[in-house]
Amino acid sequence: RSRVTSKLNEIDDAFNRAIEDLTRFRGFLNELAEKYNNANAKAFADAITMTIEYVKKVREYWRNCYEELMRGKVIKREKSLVIDSCASIARSGATITFRGINGIKIKVPPMISEEVRRQIEIGIMRTDGSIKRKGYHPRMTTAFLWQMLLWFMIYPGEHYVELRGINLNGRKPVRLVWYLVAQSHKMFEKPQLQLPGQVNVDDLALAFFAAVLGDGYVRDVSDRAEVILTGTSKEEMGMWEEVLK
Repeated sequence: RSRVTSKLNEIDDAFNRAIEDLTRFRGFLNELAEKYNNANAKAFADAITMTIEYVKKVREYWRNCYEELMRGKVIKREKSLVIDSCASIARSGATITFRGINGIKIKVPPMISEEVRRQIEIGIMRTDGSIKRKGYHPRMTTAFLWQMLLWFMIYPGEHYVELRGINLNGRKPVRLVWYLVAQSHKMFEKPQLQLPGQVNVDDLALAFFAAVLGDGYVRDVSDRAEVILTGTSKEEMGMWEEVLK
């Protein structure tokens, strides 16, 4: 509880930051729509408007929930504290999970070419993405807004979008946690990584770039950039190593 109260301003900032970033992205889409008379960009902007309104709704829900916390309406359980059935706080204090508020459905038009979409899909699905057993739809949980927007672009069509909670982990900035399901797409297994000789170098680079966005990072090391990919299996790492070679 103390960890949550100490981060109250940061939590509110996380909601406000998401609204500001989404609003800025919507403005960019509207500029594209007007400049090029692009109906898809306008439709994407409309979907982002729905997402912005949803974030505002969840922000208000959380504020009411926090008031319940301050009134002491908390049930202690083995691994969490439950705030009057509106949220639960992990005993570690690392996460807040919302309870009793649903997600929304939005529809996103195609925005990138099929070739580019397919390669980014490989990188994302082989790192952060997974397959929902019920319905076999691609799904992802992420605390990064840019990754959610990238997800929308690689899976045009209908999406289920839900704010699952708040990540308070360590010294990192407080972030909202998104749960995404691409309901217009189905897959029974993750897309296969194509090895050198099966696809051109540019496509391999794009798939690797998306994988690093998912489970990696880049850091400066003297006169070069070091690319680090983590969190994958030994077999998976062997395949990516072949790509890099």
